[in-house]
Amino acid sequence: MSMLASRATKTLPIPFTFNDPGDVRHHEVTIQKLSGRHLWKADTENDFAAQEYVRKMGGAEFRKQLEEATKGKPKKAVATAKADPVNLYDKHTIVFYGLRSWTYDELIPEPKDAEARKALVEDLDPDALEWLAREILRFTRPALFKTEEEAKADQKETHADSSAA
Repeated sequence: MSMLASRATKTLPIPFTFNDPGDVRHHEVTIQKLSGRHLWKADTENDFAAQEYVRKMGGAEFRKQLEEATKGKPKKAVATAKADPVNLYDKHTIVFYGLRSWTYDELIPEPKDAEARKALVEDLDPDALEWLAREILRFTRPALFKTEEEAKADQKETHADSSAA
């Protein structure tokens, strides 16, 4: 197994179709793991976008809208949305770096053709963008998607393994 993220790829069936109910082909997508630098860029882009949003809106208005958005919602639902790892990163950046190929007719530009690749990623259907970003991030950092119980079980297993040595 290589330590290079670009060599770790995975092909997945696309679980839905878009705009063409007559297209009965079963499409697939090939994704790759993100490098540390790519994750950092996705994290940074997300942070800068949030800061710009608050700056444009104003802090007081932002707090007011945040309170209205969460008002009356169960605390568990709000906590679940906050805990979703995909919300910690810029989805466009994740897909820009993690999308390798697919079985659709449109070609995916190489990362070195940044403008064409960016245009393709920005043209993705919102559901496709969300799904791709989630799958790429899950492939890159599976621990982010573990439940609390799974993480605790892994921690116990790691502790038991190191104690036995």
